[in-house]
Parts: sequence; C-alpha cells; structure tokens
Amino acid sequence: MFFVMSCDDYLETPPADLMTSDGFYQTPSQSEQGVVGIYSDLRELANSEYLLMSECRSDNAWTEPRPNGLRDFSEISTFRATSDLATFNSVWNTWYKVIYDANTAIAKIAGCNFESNDKIKKQFMGEVYFLRGWAYFELSRLFGNVPIIDAPLSPSEVKKVPQSSAREVLDNIVVPDLINAQTMLPLKENMVSANGTSIVLQGRADKMAAEAMLARVYMTLAGFPYYDSDAKILAKKQLEIVLNYSKSNQNKYWAPTLDEWRKQWMPSTDYYNKYSIFAIQYRTGGTGNSALFNFSMALPPSYTNRRIFGNEIYVEKSLTESGHGIFLRETATDMRAPIRHRRKRCVQVPLESGLREMQAILAKSWKSLISGMQKEQWRQRILSAQTVCSMRRLSCVKQSVCWYFW
Repeated sequence: MFFVMSCDDYLETPPADLMTSDGFYQTPSQSEQGVVGIYSDLRELANSEYLLMSECRSDNAWTEPRPNGLRDFSEISTFRATSDLATFNSVWNTWYKVIYDANTAIAKIAGCNFESNDKIKKQFMGEVYFLRGWAYFELSRLFGNVPIIDAPLSPSEVKKVPQSSAREVLDNIVVPDLINAQTMLPLKENMVSANGTSIVLQGRADKMAAEAMLARVYMTLAGFPYYDSDAKILAKKQLEIVLNYSKSNQNKYWAPTLDEWRKQWMPSTDYYNKYSIFAIQYRTGGTGNSALFNFSMALPPSYTNRRIFGNEIYVEKSLTESGHGIFLRETATDMRAPIRHRRKRCVQVPLESGLREMQAILAKSWKSLISGMQKEQWRQRILSAQTVCSMRRLSCVKQSVCWYFW
C-alpha cells in the first residue's frame, strides 16, 4: 500500500507566548506599551554614547591611556579609535532599533481605535515622533551620512536605502519629526497614560522637551559646519519659548541654590526631574543606568560614602586575534588620596596551576578550534571582554582588577 500525507495551513498556529506588531497595537494600552518600549531602547545609550563616546573625550573625565591595551573607552578618550570598535557598532544599532520601533509604532498607532480618547492617541504619536527625531539627530551628529528609514521595512528593503547627508537628515526627518512632536505633545502636567492617569513623574517627553530639542537642532545648524543664519534666528525663537515658559511658571527649570539643584539626583518623588526639561527615568537595581556605575569612581568622597568595586579588563592589542598565555594584573588604588598621591600596587599573579591541564587539552585541537570560529565573532568576544573565563580557554586576556574605596 502507498500512503501520501501532507499538512494543511490549519496546523500553522501562531505561538501563544509571542506577539508580532501585526497582532499588537490593538488597544490604547497596547499602544502605550509600544511607546514605553521605545524609551527602554535608550537605556544603554547613556553609557555607550553619552559616557564612552562623549564625556570620556572631555575635560570632565580621565581614562588611563593603556597604549598596549585595547579597551573601547580608552581608545576613544585618547583619540586612537578606529571604525571597528564595538562601541560604535553598538550605538549605531541601538539608535536604529529606536527608529525601527518608532516606525512600527507610528504605522500601527495611527490605525488603532482610541474611541473618544484622541488626545491620548495624539500624545502617544507625539512621543514617538520626538524619539525618532532625536534618534536621527544623534546619528547625524555622530556619523554624518546615514540612511533615512521612515517606515517599517524588511532587511532586504533596508539594504537598498542609500545614505543621506547629515544636512539632509536634519532637514528631511529631524526637524519635521520634532515639529510634529511640538504640535502633538501636551505640557508635562497634562501628560497621561492610556487609562487617563497622570504620568507627570515618569520622565516622558512633553511639549517643552520637543521645543527645547528643536532649539538644539537649530543651534546645530547655526554653527559648524552649516553656519545657517536662518537657523540661528529659529534657534533664538525656540529658546525664548522655553525660557518664557519657565519664567511664567516660577522659574520652573532653575534651582535657587546648588544644594537644591543636587536634590534632583536623590530618590525622592518631590524631585523627579524637577529641574530637567527632559530626562529619562531609570529604575534602581540591576536594570538601572550602567553609566552611573562606570563613572561613579570619579566622584570625590564629599559626594558619596558608598564603596564601589569594579573591574577594568583590557585585551593586549597584539593578542586580539591570536593567543598564547594569560596575564592577570591585580591593582589596588586608594581613591581617597589626591590623584598625585594615589598608591597603586601591581602584582603579577602566576596562573600556571590549573591552566596547564587546560592548555594540554586544547593543544591537539587548537587549530581546528580557531578555524571553526568566525573571525568577527572572535574579535567581538575578545575586544568586549564579556566573558573572561571563556577567553582564558581561547586566548590571552590581560585583566586589571581594581578596587576603589572612599
């Protein structure tokens, strides 16, 4: 006997634990979840862009040069960075993740039925336009020419999108998006959630955030390398809107004293973003702002009584694509002393015990192990130093373990 069996499409049921954008954005609540999800994309940018790519290059921060060690923030801060650093790739991908999610939200929220709550729908759309405009503003400042993608596209479609100049990006997407946000968003005290409750303490973009961001864009166009005189006039107009609003609301963005200004960094609802036009809220704990930990080692004793423990791991530059041996340098620095008096203790730690057996195991299959790994994955894992234990089996990792006390 001969049997023929086949499956019809009725067996292709969608997964119950996952929702695509096609099945989402069906209600105001789901639309708000989508908007909040775009904000969550911003979490690592405080560290990768604003700390590593910006503040580390300023006079406000100092980074150990390490001429023979490779660590992204060290390369960037000493102006030795090349285009293949993982941090650059991370920032690029993160901002385009913001853009992808924003494009999806704009397309889906427009078709969602908010019934009599059109003001809330308008607010959500304004938030998304603000986030997308901000994303393209940062990309144009960081990278110059970038592709403009203003609608949900497939990967194959994205590959066909050409780059636009930085000026084209600012004129054709940044300014229009921020003007949309400017007209759609209410003031902070009128911002609400999908069910109509106030979200004044949640740090989401409001009308004044859009006005101020638009002023930043015009100021950028007024300066190097554009020197647009019309943009200078528009920048002044936008700044006057923000300043006049502040003045008419008891100098809303101005703290009367420095001590009062500092209080907004404390975990008190009375001071959440009190003197900020726009600032992202971070939750305390393991999912908070990683930039605070990475930069807190520079705080003087008068600012905190917490003891901070951190690791700084450097990969020997000459060993980024090959490995022979392991080096561990232990250092301890007393941060309570002035910079010129800080004491550093360096100890070369022998790691022969336990590793000889590992090396013997790998000796027979080392070539096959390396050939089986893609070069790009190999470089990314070593240069980012994400898993030191794994690297010890694969290459040489130079690790500096530093304890900071105050």
